[in-house]
Amino acid sequence: MTHLASLPVLIWLVVVDLRTHRLPDIGTLPLLGGSFVVSAVVHGVSSDSHSRAVAAAALSVLVLWLLHELPGHPLGFGDVKLGASLGLQCGWWGIDCVPVFLASAFVAGGVVALYELVTGRLSRHQPVAFGPFLVIGWSLTLLGAAGR
Repeated sequence: MTHLASLPVLIWLVVVDLRTHRLPDIGTLPLLGGSFVVSAVVHGVSSDSHSRAVAAAALSVLVLWLLHELPGHPLGFGDVKLGASLGLQCGWWGIDCVPVFLASAFVAGGVVALYELVTGRLSRHQPVAFGPFLVIGWSLTLLGAAGR
C-alpha cells in the first residue's frame, strides 16, 4: 500500500516526460528520498529488507546508468534517477524483482516504439520518453509481486 503514495508524483513525472522528454529533479529526487525514508521506517534501517531494497536501487542505477553512457545517450539521467526510486520500491519485494521491472519497461517501450515507427508517428532518430515505460514496468512488477 505504501507504493500508492508515489502515484501522484509518478503521474506528474509521466505527464512532464511525455511533454518535454525531461524528468525534472524536483520530482525524481524527492521521490527517491521519500522511498528511502519510507523503506527505512517500514522495514527498519538495519533490516535485511531495507538492505535488499537499497541493493535493488543500486542494481537499477547500474543498468540504467550504463545504458545512459552508451554513444548518443539513449537514456537521459532523469531515467536513471527515476529508475533508482522504482528499483528501490521493487526491492521491498525482493531484489529478484529488478530484472522483471527493467525487462517489463524495455519490452513495453520497445513495443510502443516499434508500433510508432511502423505507423510513421516516429522517425528512427526521434527520442522516446522512457519514464512512462519505467512506471509501467514498475506497476506490472508490483502487481506480480503482490500476487505471489
